[in-house]
Amino acid sequence: MTTSRLVQELLKSKSPVPTAAHPTIAISPAYAAQRDHCTSMLASVELQQLGGWDRETVGCIDAMQRKLFNFDIVILPNFEAPRPRFLGGSATSHRRLLES
Repeated sequence: MTTSRLVQELLKSKSPVPTAAHPTIAISPAYAAQRDHCTSMLASVELQQLGGWDRETVGCIDAMQRKLFNFDIVILPNFEAPRPRFLGGSATSHRRLLES
């Protein structure tokens, strides 16, 4: 399955009810480069569809390293720039960033 098709399937799993919790999404690529590509693709699709404050956490399992990576996709309103910014990384680092 191509990355863009995978991303579209993942986005279909979100709840249509605004107040409902979204399901946890896990991606299990074989290599780190595939993991990074899937995550950036998911983030770029989310940026096109959402506006204002929003956050989605993606858990990604690297099958070769047998490690779990958590990514926070944070959509920030940025009225001076033509498009919102994407921040990828650990949930802890972004929680600290948003609380400061």
